[in-house]
Amino acid sequence: MPEPPNQNSPVRQTNQPQSQLINGMTVDQVAELMTQVIRTLKEPSDEEKQKKAEETERKKEFARQAKMMAEQEVTQRMAMHQACIHRNAQRHTFVAQVTGDGNAVAICQICRKDYKWRATPDQISQGINLLEYAGLTEQHLLDWEKRFPPTGNQPPDRTKLLMRAGKAVA
Repeated sequence: MPEPPNQNSPVRQTNQPQSQLINGMTVDQVAELMTQVIRTLKEPSDEEKQKKAEETERKKEFARQAKMMAEQEVTQRMAMHQACIHRNAQRHTFVAQVTGDGNAVAICQICRKDYKWRATPDQISQGINLLEYAGLTEQHLLDWEKRFPPTGNQPPDRTKLLMRAGKAVA
């Protein structure tokens, strides 16, 4: 058997229709009022808007400086590659290694310019000792890159191609 409602409880039973609550406001009006209050409370203050704008501006400035530093680094690397003779007093400065995917990578120990080609079976089995090639020059390595393109489906590195062509990298 249900208990009778308590007369002192906050929930009172009234004979008023449910469409009206306090002071003659309907449920829809109360919901609209609550929506407006919540929207107003969620809206950031002027200080918060200013802080957010400053943070956004700081991030843009950081990104601009990072891009400028990267461009400077590429320019310096290009200048170093172009100025390097890839030789010391006794011999050339190239070292090479066979990678796991069957390619060979040669690097100048002075400027760190690299050259990549598909390794021959002899190079894979015996390794690459570029010191055996006394007259080795950069042109030899570039020719090897053209004659024996590296394996894989990756496109050539755009930055590397532009640097080799002596063009600006964007």
